[in-house]
Amino acid sequence: MFKKLTVIILAGLMVLSGCSCGDGKTAERENGDYDLYAGINFDNVIEDIVQNGSSDYKIVYPGNASESEQYAAGELQNYIAQATDVYLPLKDERTVGGEADKIISVGRTEFFASLGVSVTDEEFNGDGFILKTSGNSLYICGANDRGTMYGVYDFLEKILNIKFLDIDTEYVPETDVLPLYEMDVKEIPEFRYRTTLTDSTYHVADKAFAVKTRQNHDFINLDGKYGGNINVNKDINNVHNNLTYVSPGVYYSDEEQRQQNAHMFYMGTDGEPIDICYSDGINEDGIIDYSTVNAASAYIEGMKKVLKQNPDAEYYVCGQEDITSCCACTKCVDVKNKYGTTTACVLRFYNAIAKDIQEWADTQSVFGGKEIKVVVFSYYFSSEAPVVFDSARGEYKPVDDSVVLADNVILRFADITSHPYYSIVDSRNTENGYGPEYFEKWAPVVGDNGVWYWTYITNHTYYFGYYPYMSKIRESLTALSDMNCEYVLLQHNTTEYNDWKAIMDCYIGNKLCWHPNRSVKELQEEFIKYYFGIVSEEIGEMVTYLDEWYADTITNVYSKIYYDMFNANYIPVEHWENVLETVENAEKKVEESSLSAEEKHSLGTKLDRVKLMPLYALMTCRTVYYADNETKYNSVASDFFSLCSELGVTQYGEHRYVSDLKALYPFISS
Repeated sequence: MFKKLTVIILAGLMVLSGCSCGDGKTAERENGDYDLYAGINFDNVIEDIVQNGSSDYKIVYPGNASESEQYAAGELQNYIAQATDVYLPLKDERTVGGEADKIISVGRTEFFASLGVSVTDEEFNGDGFILKTSGNSLYICGANDRGTMYGVYDFLEKILNIKFLDIDTEYVPETDVLPLYEMDVKEIPEFRYRTTLTDSTYHVADKAFAVKTRQNHDFINLDGKYGGNINVNKDINNVHNNLTYVSPGVYYSDEEQRQQNAHMFYMGTDGEPIDICYSDGINEDGIIDYSTVNAASAYIEGMKKVLKQNPDAEYYVCGQEDITSCCACTKCVDVKNKYGTTTACVLRFYNAIAKDIQEWADTQSVFGGKEIKVVVFSYYFSSEAPVVFDSARGEYKPVDDSVVLADNVILRFADITSHPYYSIVDSRNTENGYGPEYFEKWAPVVGDNGVWYWTYITNHTYYFGYYPYMSKIRESLTALSDMNCEYVLLQHNTTEYNDWKAIMDCYIGNKLCWHPNRSVKELQEEFIKYYFGIVSEEIGEMVTYLDEWYADTITNVYSKIYYDMFNANYIPVEHWENVLETVENAEKKVEESSLSAEEKHSLGTKLDRVKLMPLYALMTCRTVYYADNETKYNSVASDFFSLCSELGVTQYGEHRYVSDLKALYPFISS
């Protein structure tokens, strides 16, 4: 979408203390129990990898190197060259000889094997890695190919202070010296799979950026070069897909079927299927009735087709449709009344599906006896745990054994019904069972199966607002550490690239997904410093103001301001005008600077992205803010749409198009 621009800034202009400067710092930071530089002894420089334009070091990869290991070695060579102007030679280990002298070993070389160090999937939670020195050499190796790549980028970040900020912006400081510190770094992700899902790795699908930011999710296909990714069934929508497994086109396509099979579906107001009926075909004892055509038996047939098409997948997603309510037929209501929640009806259905599809797969040699892991949503009407409190034992227990997850069922929490500003375990987040006891309630239902977590960090109706969600996310992720959570997905704006807050939150969120005990404020300041360069002070002050303003407003004025983010009755015009003035002052500073024309254009584009926020708010609230000022009334709208055109903005919300919005402003020329 944008021309790739790697920002090279002289090391003397912007230096992050504690990195590649040999000052013995151990990076004391407000990161809870996470030490960013743990395992690096800045007081002991073994050797200089690069000094004054030359090097005796070489980068070595395995003789049987995978495509990914070779790519990782090349990336290490490339970025060291960008920073030092020295290209370390790349060598197949078979051409090096038997002595590990002044090498950087990437991947599972024989040199690495000789260390006798174990880096296993189980110990390193899939994607972990080590950076280890021995003698005067460095060894970078992951539990898998992705981990090795992450190790390369980790070395570049920690030692050369390189920042992978966005798909069009990287910070690479220049230096004459690259020291090799004594290292014994072990990095293990808190969550095996993780992403802050934005347009960069969704529609734009920048694979290189996904790897640099340690994203491993099922909405991007990382081929062998990039080390692969989570193995979820393909060929169908892997989110809301009940009506893919039980297709109305197969079971509800003609008048005879519409008469006979209506019981299989939950109908919308137009009389057409919008989801399945979760009680149809499930007997009282939770067993599927195969004597008739019903939702459950049809679901099994649909799953068989998907499994046959994806026999090598590790996970198979079954998802309720993207609606807020479920079937209210007599049988579904009876199940809800009997077990207390609609969640019970949903889980009983998927438990039966998971048990029977496993039994079928066990008879098919193509699956080799593997466990068929079925991932199901806890979403909207299935968000409340089906439990009761046992006062005698002082703990929660399932309402019935039939709602306890089958051994091969993984629950994906999607807290779309929770309060947008409070974590899922916050005492103020009381709707739909959320709050301090949320996971305590779910624990007896989930058992030892592990969970996935899907949450939301934007307002999908209005992208161009300011949503201070990241502290909430940090708290939720920390709570998930005790739930055997495998996968976290932070869903941001995935349909419009020009959302500066999504770009910043992507940087912060992906680091939190690796280690939740990071300081959100510190990561925010780090991003602003390197992304906005000479105007980082102005943008930093703006962000601090917005964070503090919303924290006060949410707490003391309007707890649901998320739903009225652009309501002029709650937000004075001065609020947005001050934000706009700050951005415009930053623009003037850029224009008056000595930056090159290319640098000015790049930074100007970033500020334009920020500017969309106050302009959209002023335009939306113009009937109140500028009721007596026709010139201003018209200009804020003109400026917003002009900026959208310049940047190529097409959506201001999910399925909400700028072209449709512009049609509401007839005074704006096309």
